[in-house]
Amino acid sequence: MDIKEDIIFKEEHYDRLIELIKEGSVIPILGEGVLKVEYDGIDETLYYHIAQYIDKKEHIDKKELPNDKIESLYDVVHHLRKRNKCNKGKDKYCYHAHIQEFLKNNSLKCDALEKLARITDFKMFISTTFDDLAIKTIERIRNIEKGTTKYWEEDKGETKKRDENKDNERGNDVDIDPPVLPENDIKSSKEIPNNTVYHLFGTYNKDKENTFPPKYAITDDDILFYLSKMVNGRFQTTKISSLLKKADTHLLLLGWSHSDWLYRFMVYTLKKERVYMEDSDRHIIYSTDDKTESNESLHKFMNRVNAFFYEGNSFEFIEELYNRWEKTPKTDPEYCPDNPDIFISYARDDLETVEKVYEWLKKFNCKIWFDKKKLRHGDRWEEKIKKAIEDCKIFIPILSETTAIHLLEGKRFFTKEWERACKRQDDRSRVPESFIVPIRIDDVRQDDESFRKQFGRLHIDDFQLENEECMLKLEKVIRERLPKD
Repeated sequence: MDIKEDIIFKEEHYDRLIELIKEGSVIPILGEGVLKVEYDGIDETLYYHIAQYIDKKEHIDKKELPNDKIESLYDVVHHLRKRNKCNKGKDKYCYHAHIQEFLKNNSLKCDALEKLARITDFKMFISTTFDDLAIKTIERIRNIEKGTTKYWEEDKGETKKRDENKDNERGNDVDIDPPVLPENDIKSSKEIPNNTVYHLFGTYNKDKENTFPPKYAITDDDILFYLSKMVNGRFQTTKISSLLKKADTHLLLLGWSHSDWLYRFMVYTLKKERVYMEDSDRHIIYSTDDKTESNESLHKFMNRVNAFFYEGNSFEFIEELYNRWEKTPKTDPEYCPDNPDIFISYARDDLETVEKVYEWLKKFNCKIWFDKKKLRHGDRWEEKIKKAIEDCKIFIPILSETTAIHLLEGKRFFTKEWERACKRQDDRSRVPESFIVPIRIDDVRQDDESFRKQFGRLHIDDFQLENEECMLKLEKVIRERLPKD
């Protein structure tokens, strides 16, 4: 099958992806295909092992299954629901009890989840499965106290006022226990609390063994039931949808094993809007398993929603991503000192020229913040950047044709740094004179609308090493604002 070249995730895209991960703006959305674990000497998906476990307990007649064999957990659950439809409680939902028993009594390890958990710049994971493997893995790998990993659900709000049994009187096999976000709205992906897991379709609860019907989705029918309630407003998912729609949020769809139509419906529901985008950054990267990899119409749809397609499987992608993230060098403290005198803020595209600015500034024998690799390490790193901007004597935003474009889009991290500097500048009681010294490094117009909107009428100096007069003027400005010895 021919796939359009521009949709394929290539070698050169990894650097940009890791930069976004470092900024904390990438959220993995995990499907059942990622959860490969070893049990009884067999390395298979978690759902496979659960299906086999239920079969041993219930002695399922394979002749009553599609193709006369167990092909998925869905087949097993559909069969038992049909077989036990006249029963009640535990007898009707025997599979639920078996699922709880299996997950409660087995300490399972998932290599793919472990690698994702080791990428500590991932602050939040969205799970489309009902197990607690993601939470347990994060707590173990990140050495977090058990029970402290945040479990987000959606605020049920008005949905609690409904008749709790209304849906089940119609014969549904799952109850709605919609996954609650914090009371405060999340203004950007940077504000997500660290070590957060959001179960989109509910999760099993090992402490409530006699809760019937189950409050989580297992089959495609169950997922469709949940999605329909999201779409028609039976419970609110506005907070998670609002977060996923934000310009600085990027999604990794890993191990989704759903049919074409359900795949599309889930992407649409998560975005809560028409998902066609026109943007320089593709906001979704997805991989598929054997069930969907040959579906040409799905790839066309995902191309329209501005997605990248990884041609290998999810495990290969996760392995490569982890290895590249792990090899990324740590930020050199020489370039990011405490209490800097000068803070340089720039777009990574301008690194080569900005390095010349940095070398020139070293003549002043002061501490210079120059985040050379543009690395971000979660909440602590962002706090360090914020403090550096608060403490510096001079804040130098690098103006260029590149920054002019990205200012309008508002996506790159440097725009946040500029906003913080301007906020500090507005507090005249703390900053008697302008500590912001914009420097232009190319032919971009000084009166560019994006710059004037950001810095008002601040004087803009040029950096031209070959122009002695220009550099003398800039040197005078710098020396006037640096502390006197």
